[in-house]
Amino acid sequence: MKTNLTHSTALFMGMSFLLASSGLRAQTALSWTDCVKEATAHNQDLLSAEQSLKAADDTKIASLGQFFPQISFNASVNRNGAGGLNDAFNSPAYGQNSSLSLNASQDIFSGFKDFASVDQANAQLDLAKAQLQQAKAQLSHDLKTDFCQLLYSQKQIDLLKQILDRQNYNMDLVQMNFKGGTDNKGS
Repeated sequence: MKTNLTHSTALFMGMSFLLASSGLRAQTALSWTDCVKEATAHNQDLLSAEQSLKAADDTKIASLGQFFPQISFNASVNRNGAGGLNDAFNSPAYGQNSSLSLNASQDIFSGFKDFASVDQANAQLDLAKAQLQQAKAQLSHDLKTDFCQLLYSQKQIDLLKQILDRQNYNMDLVQMNFKGGTDNKGS
């Protein structure tokens, strides 16, 4: 009789804890689409893979720049002479020099280095795409597994509520029968 009462007390306390925690569940219920949105917005592996893909795409575009001419433009104006700052703009004693330059260069052939760097950038882009797909697949697997576990836990809590209600009903029935004299308290 004492072990049944202790067991019932422990079961009651455990279910009370689960019921109290299930009250928190009702306040923050998320649908499947909400979970997917949250996971894609905050998963660090997925965000990192997306940034790697952007970087690899930028590297590919930059590698194509080797096939275009390199152009630079420079301009300068100088005044020199004796005197102060006030005389520098108005005095004919100051001399003025100016220069302009425009340079253009184009690699004609660099031993297939340009083609190899484009191929390397394409390979890095393909790798980044594959890593993004892998991150998406892992996130999808983890999210589905965790969501199924959540649904299972919610159903488990509902079942424990039913068991608790049934135990309370049975305990009330035994007490009522005991008070009526038809049952002893140990049953």
